[in-house]
Amino acid sequence: MDPQTPTFQPQQKWGSKFTTFLTVITIVFLVFVAYKNMDNITQLLGWWAVNTGTTSGLQIGQQVAIEGTLTANGDYINYTHQLETTSDGIFGLKSKTIDLNQYSGTVSIEGTVEKDLGPTQSGNSEMYIIDVINIIGNIALSGDMVGEIVPNWMYIEKAWLYLPEDFFANYALLNSGESNVVKVQKIGGTQTINIQYFTCKTSNQNENCTTLSKNFSSSNEKTLTTSNNDTFFKLEGTDSWFFTNNLYGYFINNIPAQDVEALSQYLILPNTDYVKENVMPKVSSICIDGNIVLAQADKSSLALENNRIVAKFTGKVNSGGAECKVAINPSLPNLGEKVAFYYPEAWSVTTTTPTTTTNGWTSLTTPSGVKQFPINLEKALTFTSSRWGYSIIFPSSNISYDSSNTQTDLDTAGINCSTQFNVIKYSDKANLDITPAVKIYECRVKNTVNIPSIYAQKTLEDGRVFLIEAVDPARVDFVNNIVIQ
Repeated sequence: MDPQTPTFQPQQKWGSKFTTFLTVITIVFLVFVAYKNMDNITQLLGWWAVNTGTTSGLQIGQQVAIEGTLTANGDYINYTHQLETTSDGIFGLKSKTIDLNQYSGTVSIEGTVEKDLGPTQSGNSEMYIIDVINIIGNIALSGDMVGEIVPNWMYIEKAWLYLPEDFFANYALLNSGESNVVKVQKIGGTQTINIQYFTCKTSNQNENCTTLSKNFSSSNEKTLTTSNNDTFFKLEGTDSWFFTNNLYGYFINNIPAQDVEALSQYLILPNTDYVKENVMPKVSSICIDGNIVLAQADKSSLALENNRIVAKFTGKVNSGGAECKVAINPSLPNLGEKVAFYYPEAWSVTTTTPTTTTNGWTSLTTPSGVKQFPINLEKALTFTSSRWGYSIIFPSSNISYDSSNTQTDLDTAGINCSTQFNVIKYSDKANLDITPAVKIYECRVKNTVNIPSIYAQKTLEDGRVFLIEAVDPARVDFVNNIVIQ
């Protein structure tokens, strides 16, 4: 007999028992883990659950769509809000991605069932907690009106788009203009309409609203004008529409023409017509400084300043010229708020005063207490126009500038400007067309015209006049050291 046989057999039996023991322990451990994580497993499987249209017997992880009345009534541990429905009781709501405090009243929500709290004091057999991933309903305004629900209209300031009462009777707003897109949907419809918006920039051909308007108007298949005098252009052979107020531009793509035409009647851009008809009559309630009031405005213009749309109103105070800048905001009672108010008694304090020097040049008085942008005459930057025969020498190379054709009278009869230069610090060049620090206008000016005192002036021998505005008071020294020859 093989002497190794008695030794080998007992080892084999011991190995089988040990393997059986490990198997049992492993099974027990897996059962225990499964039991402790049953909610997570159920939630994982619930992603494939089908929403049958009823909320009875919901599964954890199930995706649902429910309509009801939203209230800010939560325990702030499991949920922050409640949704009361007509047939399925009350649900607790929370959201990781949406500020539910912006909404109130009747809303439609989409989300995932996260938890079942069991019976509630209201008599519901179950209290389900839903993590909201989408909501359609009335949005509260930001700023001074946080917490006040405005159910019938909305002003999306970042897109400079006003949605009137009639809009919400026909459409639902799906977002608040994030990522430069406003998303809307016709009530009862399923198609999302994306309104893409951007700031008009002369330095970018794809965002030059003047150029885009000319291109679309010359090759459009269809044009429509709304009651607010906003013009929509449809590019021939496509489903692309473009509209603008020359400060912001908008595109609607891949939407049937009849749907864009219907929507256009409910979109309002606070353009020059809107300002004249709606804001200008309220100027006496906005442009006030103590006992000084701009009772009536004669002219108005629009510009983009510090990422806000600002209307400039001109008129008279005490027989002297006055200027009032108003940031447009239709959510406010007066549709805007005062940014600056210049009038005869205040010119020396609130703005720079021109001082006449020689050779047809007037400079600006440097305001006290304002640190000036550094100039370096040894490293000047020169722009030369061989076509028009002049050069502009900027007293610093740390700048970015561009020029564009324009047509403006600077709100002064007898002035006709055809070219505008924008100047800004080089590191801020992305904002050159949005918030320039200095503006230079090439103009023709009648001899009898009193040039507004906010402009420095340089007159060439051929009669052309360059008017220079220090939009940023810290650029007055820079303006005074510009040479044009």
